[in-house]
Amino acid sequence: MAEKYPLVLNGTNIEELQSGDSIAGAIDSVSEDTSPNLGGNLNTGSYNVSFGDNAQALFGAGNDLKIYHDGNNSYIRDLGTGNLRINADDLKLMTADDSASYLEGFNGGEVRIRYNNNIKLATTSTGISVTGNVTATSFTGDGSNLTGVDGGKLLQVHYWRVPATTVSTSGSWAWNTTPTRPNTYSVASTTFTRESSTSKVYGIASGHVDHYSAAGSPSVVCLLDVNNTLFGASYMHMRWQNNEPFHYGFAFEDDCTNHSDNANPVYYLNCHSAASNMYFSRMGDGSTPQNPFTIIFYEVEQ
Repeated sequence: MAEKYPLVLNGTNIEELQSGDSIAGAIDSVSEDTSPNLGGNLNTGSYNVSFGDNAQALFGAGNDLKIYHDGNNSYIRDLGTGNLRINADDLKLMTADDSASYLEGFNGGEVRIRYNNNIKLATTSTGISVTGNVTATSFTGDGSNLTGVDGGKLLQVHYWRVPATTVSTSGSWAWNTTPTRPNTYSVASTTFTRESSTSKVYGIASGHVDHYSAAGSPSVVCLLDVNNTLFGASYMHMRWQNNEPFHYGFAFEDDCTNHSDNANPVYYLNCHSAASNMYFSRMGDGSTPQNPFTIIFYEVEQ
């Protein structure tokens, strides 16, 4: 028969304990142990682990990670080295009642940012997709790769200051005559190379022309191409004679489909005034180089 040994704890034979007896050095509750250690996993079953306000769950040898609530706000504080990582194949940041999403991320897919549970920004395989308006205080880059932009993109501006020119006209001119190159007089021409084959050209012509005529007469200043396409014209019937400049101005649009060379359009400024000289970019019968006549061309991508 095996020898029986007494079960002793802190000098007390447990087998001899009676009701109400105590063990020397024993504690009445877990809270009395200021440094408890677990020898295995803590299984709470169906119960919770509760932390009061400002009580912290600490992780790491140096308490690198803290999770707690201070009575007003909740905190996850990463105070150690390395990153705070939240690993998930599909990640969602939700409202407290789990009814709406702020941010969503999907492994191998898009990341979505929502406003009032509506997707406003999402990443794609080629960039981002934005629903709604984009407001920015600045923009970097020339926008040369932008596509599908409503309202067009300004490609270039061609400024033409018509040189000082005197045009001597003769014959009659009626206000209801459609100007062409053959029935008007040449003033000057200009050309430039378009940046895009799908663009349009818009322009504004404006300036003074001094007639210095002896009598009133109808007159016209117009812009044409080599094939007599009329882009714009300004008509005048002079009621004042001698040294008195008149302002001519018009706006125009050119789809650049009727030029001899649509990539390098040529524009002709022409005029007519019955039996009267016309002074461009000059005044006082051509004696003073003032009041330049200018045309500004805007090439705009469609």
